[in-house]
Amino acid sequence: MKKKEKIFKKLIAWISLGILASFISHIIIELLHSNYDFVDMIKQNLMIRPMIFLYGSIILFLFYILFSSLTGSSVIGSILLVLFSWIVGISTNLKTQHRAEPLYPNEISWIKELPFLLEIVGPLYLILILGVILGSFIILYRLYKYKIKPKKDPEIRKIIGIFRIFGLLITLSIFYYISLFNYPNNKVKKIYSEYASWITWSQPSNYKENGFIAGFLSNLNAPPMDLPSNYSKEAIEKISQKYKAESIEINKDKSTIELDTNVIYIMNESFSDPFNLEGIISNKDRIPNFREIVKQTQSGTLLVPGFGGGTATNEFQVLTGVSLEPLSSYISSPFIQMTQVTKNLPSIVNRMNEIGYRTTAIHSSKPENYRRNDVYANLGFNDFIHQNTMKHTDTLNDLHPYISDESTYQEMFDVLEGTNELNFLHVVTMQNHSGYRDQYENNDFNVSGSGYYRSAVDYLLDLENSD
Repeated sequence: MKKKEKIFKKLIAWISLGILASFISHIIIELLHSNYDFVDMIKQNLMIRPMIFLYGSIILFLFYILFSSLTGSSVIGSILLVLFSWIVGISTNLKTQHRAEPLYPNEISWIKELPFLLEIVGPLYLILILGVILGSFIILYRLYKYKIKPKKDPEIRKIIGIFRIFGLLITLSIFYYISLFNYPNNKVKKIYSEYASWITWSQPSNYKENGFIAGFLSNLNAPPMDLPSNYSKEAIEKISQKYKAESIEINKDKSTIELDTNVIYIMNESFSDPFNLEGIISNKDRIPNFREIVKQTQSGTLLVPGFGGGTATNEFQVLTGVSLEPLSSYISSPFIQMTQVTKNLPSIVNRMNEIGYRTTAIHSSKPENYRRNDVYANLGFNDFIHQNTMKHTDTLNDLHPYISDESTYQEMFDVLEGTNELNFLHVVTMQNHSGYRDQYENNDFNVSGSGYYRSAVDYLLDLENSD
């Protein structure tokens, strides 16, 4: 009876210490993630999203089970959990300071580049981090050797050993399931989604809205597509050979001429023709120059599969030629997810690199939007110019929030004039991004049929400026 009571008391103490350590560890992560804003951290996590905070604490409790099972000590397990959370919190805090974006799951692999990372961190942080880690391990060693090990009860050591094995197996199994967070029918994501508001276009906003742990989980890999029943390497090679033979036949009488011109993709934010919509009437045309150019050159009309949001999804399709149709419904942002997991993703960028072009992406907005810093690098762009590195950043007026098309195009001309190489430029503008109210003091457009007069007239003036 005494043995059972002893085991029960140890179990209660083990659970209690784990709950406390998990709560403290979660507070540490969120506090560091919020850049030490304690009041905001408490408000966001304990008042606005308490259930999401609870779920994150449960995940940290699983780490506590793992650490205490590995070491055989609840005290050491809880200390390791706090230390682990501090390292994660410091990492996302430093990355946010230097890159304006949080820590992502795929960046865990950077641990292989530890010397480089330590060089980036700088000597002061390096000494602090190494000092804390070294000091922690010395304390843990002495604690185990002189306090915990002598108190080990030989009679219940075997029972504790069984618990440790079960703890390891269960936590590793659960962690594997959690790693499939973005896969079909994942119960953990389903539970989270009852309270979380996932934001795919801006991961800093996603992490801020849902907390670090939920944001981190939402960036785990997702299955790219549902495979057809007859899918295989051999089947794809057969299709490839078929079309390769057809292309040879089609091109057999054509001369081979190397490209000797720059190639420019321009994705002009929200540039479209409202007069294609029934009922829209204005007192004047806002894109006469564009219409004249179209008459004098080869042109066509794009069928855009998405509007009103998801800019980068269209960008992904334009650069890769990959349609959304075959992709899994669990790919919420192929621009981010596909480029993270697929090496050498076929794209116009790779093709231009192969034939000797200098490839440059220009986007007059924040580089962390849709993780363009990472995505453009993964797609193979040689350079990425964004609002923080642009020389030309003028807006249309003091009321207009976005860098103008004129400034963005001037940046493009600087690239063309600054190199003797042939250039492939992918240019994404921001001038015509919503919202469209109160951006001009004087506006002589009159529009009917939109239902939103003030926004409509400002939008048309944006388009006129683009023109």
